[in-house]
Amino acid sequence: EILSGSHMPNDNNGPMVRGLEYIKGKIITKIVCKQPAYDLQIEFNNNIKLVAYCCNIGIDNEECYSYKTPNGWITVKYNGILVSED
Repeated sequence: EILSGSHMPNDNNGPMVRGLEYIKGKIITKIVCKQPAYDLQIEFNNNIKLVAYCCNIGIDNEECYSYKTPNGWITVKYNGILVSED
């Protein structure tokens, strides 16, 4: 079941706000980021998953997300392109 998506309205009591309430204050138990597209999946202790799909349908920005590692920042772009910065 999809609780909310980026394409849904984010007005008060809308599907976006209601969906995010499921993860507010919860503990992250697992993060998955793997080839080929490096879609991001964050799992919480209530068995809810937040998934960021790296697709650019109707979006002008070429970056999906970034994260920090001990060796620097990693940026995931569309089509499975990774860029690293110190």
